[in-house]
Amino acid sequence: MAVNKAVAQVKLLKAQILNTKKGFISLKAEHRIHKVHFDNILYIEGLKEYVIFYLKKENRIITLESLKKLEFVLPHNFMRIHRSHIINKNEVKSLYGNMVEIGDKRIIIGNNL
Repeated sequence: MAVNKAVAQVKLLKAQILNTKKGFISLKAEHRIHKVHFDNILYIEGLKEYVIFYLKKENRIITLESLKKLEFVLPHNFMRIHRSHIINKNEVKSLYGNMVEIGDKRIIIGNNL
């Protein structure tokens, strides 16, 4: 039982890595699988075992995932700036003190990750 679950997780990770090369990530949320292109992601916020993907045009997707795994899967234009935030560097409007401005949101840059 546990072995089958581990094998399924490895297959899912491999699929996500292949999708990364194609420019998108597949997210399971609300009994659906969403295809999200990387250029549509503003930033990602971690909430314990869930993450919220904040997308352009005020959309968001909440999914059961870890930021640590996403750091491995996401391309190089994504960067973890805080223990609970990963940003799309291409979407940064400005730096303001120890904060990054993306859209209308200011995200604190953490000292330690």
